Amino acid sequence: MATIYMTTGQVRGRCAHAHRTLRGAWECIERDARGCATQGGYSDRYVVAVQNGESRSLCATERQDIDQLIDEHSP
Repeated sequence: MATIYMTTGQVRGRCAHAHRTLRGAWECIERDARGCATQGGYSDRYVVAVQNGESRSLCATERQDIDQLIDEHSP
């Protein structure tokens, strides 16, 4: 079964999306962060992988991909 990605946080909770790509999940976090910032807050969401209905931490390659996305979007 294919891996999907979701975003979650202790405060903000999970998004309702099943992202097919890490980029899609990262873009979801960015949207959430912008929305929170307009209200004076911040987003605590991060990406988790979901495989066969089970959440798991990102593997090393996935973490590298997220780091690259962060670098691409840093000022």
